[in-house]
Amino acid sequence: MTGGSQADGVCVAACSGEFDRDTVPAPADVCEREAGAAELLVLDVARVTFAGSAFLNLMIRLHRTRPL
Repeated sequence: MTGGSQADGVCVAACSGEFDRDTVPAPADVCEREAGAAELLVLDVARVTFAGSAFLNLMIRLHRTRPL
């Protein structure tokens, strides 16, 4: 996952690869660190090849803190 780029309160974070319970802490850290003040977080998941329930849980948690 690459860090987010921000403009006008929007943070875009690009995810790529596989995400399961062992690898999801890395994108969670990036999203919380990079998108802390963003009003809108956009997750670009076009390059995600596998997303387990832990990744879905991360998206739900992020959506509870800001529009996603």
